[in-house]
Amino acid sequence: SLAKNNSPEFLVLFEELYPNFVKNLKEINPKIRNSELYFCALAFLNFSTKEISHFTFVSIAAVQLRKYRIRKKYNISSEEDFNIWMKALND
Repeated sequence: SLAKNNSPEFLVLFEELYPNFVKNLKEINPKIRNSELYFCALAFLNFSTKEISHFTFVSIAAVQLRKYRIRKKYNISSEEDFNIWMKALND
């Protein structure tokens, strides 16, 4: 519900529940912005592109472009499932 409402408390609670995910993401990119962390958290929680678009009030194309840019930034191959890659950061 917090994620769907774009609530600022979402990231605080998410970091408490999944500290390894946040720590590992920050190790890869120490300067990660909260907006990117929020986006990655939604992918980690297995929200679809359409759902992320709806919750973040942007077009589906904008979500796809953001995923593409994050793939480039973190060297995630196009063959690899984006959400599964995000989930693996919590291990």
